[in-house]
Amino acid sequence: MANRSSQRARIVYYTDPLCCWSWAMEKSWQQFIQTYEARISYQYCLAGMIQDWKQFNDPANPISNPTEMGALWAQVQQEQGISLNEKLWAEDPPSSSYPACLAVKTAGLQSHLAAEKYLSNLREAAMVQGLNISSTSVLFDVARQTSAANPGLLDMHRFGADFNGRESRLAFKDDIRKVRSNGIQRFPTFTFTLNGKGLMITGFRPFETLVGALRQVLSVG
Repeated sequence: MANRSSQRARIVYYTDPLCCWSWAMEKSWQQFIQTYEARISYQYCLAGMIQDWKQFNDPANPISNPTEMGALWAQVQQEQGISLNEKLWAEDPPSSSYPACLAVKTAGLQSHLAAEKYLSNLREAAMVQGLNISSTSVLFDVARQTSAANPGLLDMHRFGADFNGRESRLAFKDDIRKVRSNGIQRFPTFTFTLNGKGLMITGFRPFETLVGALRQVLSVG
């Protein structure tokens, strides 16, 4: 058996490119993974939070249309002191988060880091720049920017060939299956596991809560 101090906790981060609470947690999450990179492995599971507005339901907030989503973004911006361009939901509201999730899984066919960088850039495009990331042209623009800023990380020819291809669609479908089978309805959600034991954290949490969860899992692992 591996020495406990050398074991890594496995983290699954259930999120969505249009999840404003995930954006609010971005600074804490990046601090956490940089601080504890030797003790964790992690992956992103893309939720498909908004299939379309006819079927969307938020169990934690009374939201059923883009205008109400904009009001939530304004609230989160005020409470957390972060940049959130709530005008997106009035001026050019995304019709779905499925295309952005699919694009992240497409980038992930190249590498974990490519998916991570691209996801971060998609969040910024929507939440700071107010761009509609349900638009294919926007998704490709952000991919090109990611590729240009990180030479060798994201090959655009392959991205274009893989986008909406069988492999990317199956990867996204598998993520949705995991979300549903685990009964996850709020985002972000984190699961921490080690040696078959673990815990789940749901909703916005500060850096200290992530640290506490990791320490708890490592202590019982």
